[in-house]
Amino acid sequence: MKRAKGILASLRVVESLLLNRVSPTRSLHYQATHYSQFSPLFSSSSSFLSNQKAYTYVFPNTRQMLHFSSKPESIVELITNSIWSDCLEKELEKSHSTTLRYETVIYVLKNLEENPQQALDFFNWVSGKNGFKPCSTIYTLMLRILANNETMKEVWIFIKKMSDEGCDIDEEMYATILSKLTSNALKKFFKKMKQENAIDATVISLVDGILNSHSNNEVEKKLREVKVNLSENTILKIIRALHQYPFKALWFFRSVSSVQSHNAVTYNGILKVLAQEQSIEEFWCMVEELKSAGHHIDIDTYTKLSRQFFKRKMFKEAVELCELMMDSPYKPLVENCSSVLREILSLEMPDLDLLLRVFRKCESFGYIFPNTTYESIRKSLNSAGRLDDGRKILRAMRNVNTDNNNYRQVVIGLCKARRLEEARKILDEMEEQGCVPDVKTWTSLVQGYCMAREIDQALKCYSEMLKKNLIADTNLIEVLVNSLCSNNKVDSAYTLVINMGDKANFSHWCATYKHLIRKLLGEKKFEKAIDLFRLALKNNDNPPVFQLFADYISKDGTVEDARNLLKALNVKEEPSPSTYIRILQSFLKVGRQPEARILFQKFPDHIRNHPDICL
Repeated sequence: MKRAKGILASLRVVESLLLNRVSPTRSLHYQATHYSQFSPLFSSSSSFLSNQKAYTYVFPNTRQMLHFSSKPESIVELITNSIWSDCLEKELEKSHSTTLRYETVIYVLKNLEENPQQALDFFNWVSGKNGFKPCSTIYTLMLRILANNETMKEVWIFIKKMSDEGCDIDEEMYATILSKLTSNALKKFFKKMKQENAIDATVISLVDGILNSHSNNEVEKKLREVKVNLSENTILKIIRALHQYPFKALWFFRSVSSVQSHNAVTYNGILKVLAQEQSIEEFWCMVEELKSAGHHIDIDTYTKLSRQFFKRKMFKEAVELCELMMDSPYKPLVENCSSVLREILSLEMPDLDLLLRVFRKCESFGYIFPNTTYESIRKSLNSAGRLDDGRKILRAMRNVNTDNNNYRQVVIGLCKARRLEEARKILDEMEEQGCVPDVKTWTSLVQGYCMAREIDQALKCYSEMLKKNLIADTNLIEVLVNSLCSNNKVDSAYTLVINMGDKANFSHWCATYKHLIRKLLGEKKFEKAIDLFRLALKNNDNPPVFQLFADYISKDGTVEDARNLLKALNVKEEPSPSTYIRILQSFLKVGRQPEARILFQKFPDHIRNHPDICL
């Protein structure tokens, strides 16, 4: 009840200070939406071979059975939300009576990286389907997934399969897998396998011939001369061996196409070599050729290409590739897109247009990023003065845990740009989204109006804040008092502080309090200055303003003013003799002996008889 009365009193004071009536706030409603087609519907711990746990899957608000479509993400969803069983295999068979594409298998495995057992179950199932033969890319991806001490047995099995089928491991994958293994035996076996799978003499001869060639025709001639089985794995070996010579790798690729068709595996292989600045035109032409042939960039290749582009500072190409993948059936994960945004933001001068291209593309597919990602983007946009784009990012944050701090930064940016009405509307947007503006957010807006010298609008905001039962903190009062004083509205500042009553913590804004006292005394409003001084003492604050009063009394004050000052000091305890001496001396120093004598006569007997006090 006491708090409510205090708020009502403050509210009446503020409204009396305004030139115009504060318009009633319009009603606000709560509307919060949170959606992401990629958000997990439940969480579960990963399970391994003999330690599986049953999963329960229930659609939100329904009891319907899971309907499975042929989209790659639906396969991932079905597998992750089920335990492997005959029933699951039948569901997969029903939707995929034909052989799965290479790109789809890569996509599913990539999305199952965090659950080796599920990845292994899927691999075993898809490998048993007629017409599907795992390539070295799939083997090495599975090996990376299984390179864990808990699945050591499966790692050995895969190494054996790869060795039997002549699959090799590229340098990057080799280093990645070795870094994850702790078994010395495995490390030795890997090194031995790497040596055994080294390019044989025939392939070395072909690579040397290609390096010494000067045209595509010469490469074709060399290919006819060297009798080599151009298997998928052999083609990948040769392409990787030519990675420092992208144009010669392309000559070889074209020469192979004259005798046999390329598939998704070899197309993805050549793209990794062409993703260099010197051959970027050829890279994009190959992407179009791959699409025309009915293939897609697989998600594992995309991850490597994106990493290559950023390593080579080819940010535009990385963004274009991300956009391309978002339009394909094999969309990058939210984490992949977040890494693209982070790479751009890491630049000293981020290309904000590229940043927004990625963000808008992902947003159009319902991607929801971590709060920190949104905040980093918004800060970069605001720093560059692109406040409108910053607000769009803020609106996109509605599906995550947007807090007052996110909105407050937008309010501050708009206020600095003197776009105060837009800043005010942000607070309405906050309430519509169920995020109630706190005192700090209101303070930012009030400060914005004060900086623009729109004091009446600042007071209106303060009034609205009080109507919402928010208690002003010292920062807000300090902002208002300083602004009112600067705009020659000292009486209004006085009224504002007085009506705070016991909530006025003067020790937290001592400089502002002294400034207000000085302004009141400068306008010869001694009584109001004493009222503030008395309030401060009542609240157990003792700001250092006594000398301001003493100086005022010595020049312009009366005996009655001096007595009122002593009475104010008597709120908690009687003033010390030294206090009486200082006030008495304030008259004597400026030659006002008559006033000093009159004041002395009004002192209490024990003060007049004090040995240190005499006239």
